[in-house]
Amino acid sequence: MHRLRVTSIWLGLSLVVVLAFLSFPTLVHATNAGNDDRLMREASDLERKADWRAAAEAYWKVLSQNRSSSEAQAKYLYCLRRLRLTDRHSDPTYRKRIQELALSKSLSACLDALGKIQANYVDRDRIGLTDLFRHGLDEFGLALVDPVFRRSEMPDVNEESVLAFIARLRSEWTGPSFAQISEVGEAVKIIALAAQSALDIRPSIVVMEFVCGACNTLDERSAFLPPSEEYTNHLEQLSALGVLVASTADNMLSIEKVSVGSWASQVGLKDGDRIVRMTRKDDKGEVGPLVEIGVLSPGEKAPRIVKMPESIPSVLEVEMMPGGIGYLRLVSFQKTTLPELEKALAELQAQGMRALIVDLRGNPGGLFPVSVQVAERFLPDGIIVTTQGQVAAFNRTFESHSGMAAIDIPLFVLIDGETASAAEVLAGALKDNHRAMLIGSPTYGKGTIQTVMQLTDGGGIRLTLARFFTPRGQPYNGVGVTPHLNEPMRPREAAADQARATLSMRP
Repeated sequence: MHRLRVTSIWLGLSLVVVLAFLSFPTLVHATNAGNDDRLMREASDLERKADWRAAAEAYWKVLSQNRSSSEAQAKYLYCLRRLRLTDRHSDPTYRKRIQELALSKSLSACLDALGKIQANYVDRDRIGLTDLFRHGLDEFGLALVDPVFRRSEMPDVNEESVLAFIARLRSEWTGPSFAQISEVGEAVKIIALAAQSALDIRPSIVVMEFVCGACNTLDERSAFLPPSEEYTNHLEQLSALGVLVASTADNMLSIEKVSVGSWASQVGLKDGDRIVRMTRKDDKGEVGPLVEIGVLSPGEKAPRIVKMPESIPSVLEVEMMPGGIGYLRLVSFQKTTLPELEKALAELQAQGMRALIVDLRGNPGGLFPVSVQVAERFLPDGIIVTTQGQVAAFNRTFESHSGMAAIDIPLFVLIDGETASAAEVLAGALKDNHRAMLIGSPTYGKGTIQTVMQLTDGGGIRLTLARFFTPRGQPYNGVGVTPHLNEPMRPREAAADQARATLSMRP
């Protein structure tokens, strides 16, 4: 996703929803359905105009309110694919790097990508070699009719020649099936050389379009990453700061989304900003972490410098509320989260804590193993989460065996539409094990694990490795976690009321 202004998954939560919670579900259903129809019409109009960025944003708004819309999901992925295509071929740095890439090296990257997808991608039903080849063929076909690609890669080729070559592709390559990766590589090589002969396109460019097609059609988070060492090296660091980034087809990054309440939001980073410069710490000749970045916002001519924090706390706003009710805000899951949590709990226990409110609102996730460790701190036993994937490490059931070591006081958890990924794992584990009362609004619904893998001689891929499932076996992805008490307006106050009511019934 490039420079998309990704909004809250629950834009529809408003006064109407509060009324619906009380007595008017039919009215809200009709209102939301009408709003979805209007947004779909707007998105379709933008798609017809080939405004891929705006169309993708519009379809995302539909998904923000209705994650179950398969039509919106398919159209969103299509527009996202067209947007990525336009972006990479609008960038002179990407074009230069790919044009300088030898055919042999681009083919090595292609075979490497296919191998990594087949060995690691979560859904085996979607990674057959014939399917991956056809996705690549489709991607190249889209490129041939894309105005930006036409201007950048074959400016002097006439329309008739392009259309004739597209017809030739359809005639010769829509039927074959493949059993070996090497067979796909040979087919891609033949097509690349044919495109060079007929349209004067460099073969390496054609090959990389096949790589993009194989990667970009898997799901909304899996994607080809153009050559960019910085993206791979600093993805985790930027994520911990509350920044979801995407490659812009050069050595810059685009900020897709800034998590509410994160460090990034506090320093003024916004959705759509571009990271145009990175300064890294040089530690004994090795590439170290980022120390500052140059950020360029839309409409600005000069970037501003943002210094990276030396450390990023993940447990904030620790305080004791009246009546012995502790409160803490957990904003991410990092390597330091568990010791930070232990320190906060010790402080609250020393002040006589009798119940605890854990605020997960705006938590985008972070390190999955850390979220499991935090769940163990509150659960004496029971299943925390099940993950399913091809990689053995992500195909297992995680359970708690904390026993008496788990903290044993009434627990209340605040969630919202920005609560995602590893934060949803914690919320779902506490809910399904009847350990906590969840208050707020349904969570985002990102129940997948991604990783970034480097490709031989040609960028990298962001690949979905596994899916999360609740202790009861329900998927998180596209569904999220529903609170016990739907209270989007004043969840903290509602949690305090529930805590006081619970404590009043205790001796």
